[in-house]
Amino acid sequence: MLFSEPILRAWTGRAEIAHHGAPILCLYAIGNGFVALCSFPYYLQYARGDLRLHFIGNVLLLALLVPLVFLAAARYGGVGTGAAWAAVNGLYVLAWVPVVHARVFEGRHWQWMMRDILPIVVPTVLAGWALATVIPWPAGRWATLAVAVAAGIVLLAVAGCGSPVVRHRVMKLLAPFIAHA
Repeated sequence: MLFSEPILRAWTGRAEIAHHGAPILCLYAIGNGFVALCSFPYYLQYARGDLRLHFIGNVLLLALLVPLVFLAAARYGGVGTGAAWAAVNGLYVLAWVPVVHARVFEGRHWQWMMRDILPIVVPTVLAGWALATVIPWPAGRWATLAVAVAAGIVLLAVAGCGSPVVRHRVMKLLAPFIAHA
């Protein structure tokens, strides 16, 4: 999301294409981030053997997304379709995931958001924003790709630090070394 232009420049080798395509890629990346969050309620439903809410939610999603994509494409082109993708999937996370959690993950939606999602997403996005503002992106394709990969590794580490599961496992691995110190 935050490195759309350099990534497109590394991929295409064309600065003009990267400049024009970056807003579209950014919006699709945001929408795909929301889709990733929607997968967890699906897994809960699948584990229970009841996909009825998943089916209903996806029918509602399609009923909203398909006409909105057509309208947005006709009026705003690729940026419009990206905005429609991000908005509809964001709405799905905000409106439908709590409904699913109320039925499948009784009373734990906000606990999940506050303990498992926001502590990972917020620091990672902030760190990504900070990196995006300070990284001097090189001109070459391979150098740009290398910098993007390095930034991705840093962001993966930041996300890991936000995860209680990862923190617990790291502390478990480090416990023997800390005990001897």
